[in-house]
Amino acid sequence: MFDVAGKRVLITGGAGLLGRQWAASFIAHGAIVDYFDLPQSDVLSTDDLRAVCITDVPDVLICAAAIDVKPGIDAPDNPWAAWDSMLAVNLTGVKNSCEIIGGAMAEAGRGSIILVSSMYGMVSPDQRIYEAGFVKPAAYSATKGALYGLCRYLATLWGPKGVRVNCVSFGPMG
Repeated sequence: MFDVAGKRVLITGGAGLLGRQWAASFIAHGAIVDYFDLPQSDVLSTDDLRAVCITDVPDVLICAAAIDVKPGIDAPDNPWAAWDSMLAVNLTGVKNSCEIIGGAMAEAGRGSIILVSSMYGMVSPDQRIYEAGFVKPAAYSATKGALYGLCRYLATLWGPKGVRVNCVSFGPMG
């Protein structure tokens, strides 16, 4: 049921907390994992993304690259502080990845795309649970919520071409 032996998996945000976990699991099941992360690769660079498909189109694309802020580490004092940077990476970076890698998958007639969202894409962060002075930015919820719509759109666009598109959501992580 989970046969990925020999399959090529590209993970954007591969060096992050989730990316490393995804990679370890795929490697344990025999997949060939390509990490796509800063400083070597940038989801905002269409040239970097196109370079991935020069030799072969990945079988799986996991869009895990994202900007988030962590309580106790980052302490934005207003909900709009990170809007532009989060919109760029969390949404435009996913769009770029899907447009280029997913488009190549659709042309090849095969592939699986997993968009990584968050519970905060479905419900608003309750600011009362965070440490005093910390505000979970509005852009995080906005970008993670948008991934659901993007997923549904791409699933209907590319499903008939052999590309499966799913969105997964997680709760708090440490």
